[in-house]
Amino acid sequence: LAPLLMFAGGTMFLRSNVRKTKQIGRVLLGVALVLVSLQLIRTAVAPIAASDALPLLSEIFEKDAVTAFLIGGGLAFAMHSSLATILMILTLVSTGFISLEAGVFLVLGANFGSALVPVWLCRAMNSLSRRLAWGNFVFRGVGSVIYLFVMQNIMQSVDVSGMSETQALVALHVIFNTSLI
Repeated sequence: LAPLLMFAGGTMFLRSNVRKTKQIGRVLLGVALVLVSLQLIRTAVAPIAASDALPLLSEIFEKDAVTAFLIGGGLAFAMHSSLATILMILTLVSTGFISLEAGVFLVLGANFGSALVPVWLCRAMNSLSRRLAWGNFVFRGVGSVIYLFVMQNIMQSVDVSGMSETQALVALHVIFNTSLI
């Protein structure tokens, strides 16, 4: 599907003089690039998933939510993207290499780490310019810490029947981000 979308989007964007058609071409190119990036993430995660240490890490993450949270935050900060980190976590959970519980703590950490990125990138700006980044951090960063402690206490009683583990993680991410609005 990605090559077809790239071809159609590229053709629409490059050959059309109509603004709306060019914009639709951009959208198609964007969707194609997201599909390509998903495949690249899956390929990049495969060696990690095959590691003998991963089941041990999953066990540690299940028992130590704070460590999982910090690892998820570190990954998102290093990647500068909660989406890329969450897609990697989804891949690990969907293949069964880490548990849903560990995935929950990693996803919340990814939200925390991505809230730190704007603060880091704006660190050299004046204080007025840094306000938005700090506001984002207060809502997303502090919110993810609150969610961590709530999820840590209710994780055993959460019923995700009717959903796959990956759907449950995506639902958590969406609920977390929409609750901040």
